[in-house]
Amino acid sequence: MIPDICFEAHVLRTALLLGLVHEREVNAWADALLMTATESVGLLANVALARPELTTVREALRPLAERSDPSALGTALLAFLATDPAAAAFAPPDRIRILAQLRREEILTTPMTSAIKLFEDRWMLASAGVRAEPSLAVELHEWLANVRGVAYYRISLERADERAALLGALSRKVVRDRRVKISPQRASCAWMVDSESGAGPTLLLNEALWRIAVVEFSPLPLGSRIPYARVPAQAVLVLDEATAEPMGADEASNRLAAV
Repeated sequence: MIPDICFEAHVLRTALLLGLVHEREVNAWADALLMTATESVGLLANVALARPELTTVREALRPLAERSDPSALGTALLAFLATDPAAAAFAPPDRIRILAQLRREEILTTPMTSAIKLFEDRWMLASAGVRAEPSLAVELHEWLANVRGVAYYRISLERADERAALLGALSRKVVRDRRVKISPQRASCAWMVDSESGAGPTLLLNEALWRIAVVEFSPLPLGSRIPYARVPAQAVLVLDEATAEPMGADEASNRLAAV
């Protein structure tokens, strides 16, 4: 189900501890979900109204987070650290500090924790002047890119005309920037996912298209920056860069209505 409120709450509860998001952003995340939520309304209201302090907001998130499957948490946080626009500004020492704290949460696989510990040790020796590590930042970036997995991002808009306008704008952007034949693995894609809770449908973007949205429509709300690991089975493809034609708002509206 997308949005998966419990999964997102679990990600944000740990992201707060790691310093990846601000408490007020989490208040706003809950407030936005309350606009269409039919489940967990009381728990979301507690998060939206929580005093913007670390302990208070994390405690408000806890009842939601406890309902989530913890197996997807580690890779989601690695993807968040690797792709989120705010996290991109972190220097290598900050990234290693965050990864070290994530390692201590014991939610990553043993190979991941071992690799992070090695990065910590190498950075400590470099900081002490014992051994130069000129390639450490590059290696850290490459390691994150390799272990974080595929990421997809939701764009939840309450009104159908807003969804159509967004899809149309994205289609025109990808077609305008398309220079050569695109492989299916690299094409920008979007799906529409119906909500099981009765709320409006959600647009789900792959990372290539999401990065375009980050540039064109920044800042994205926090809910649109939380990475999902897969496309739901019931999702319907509504935009594929490899075959896309530019759409106006009316054409995009007809495309979504036909799904």
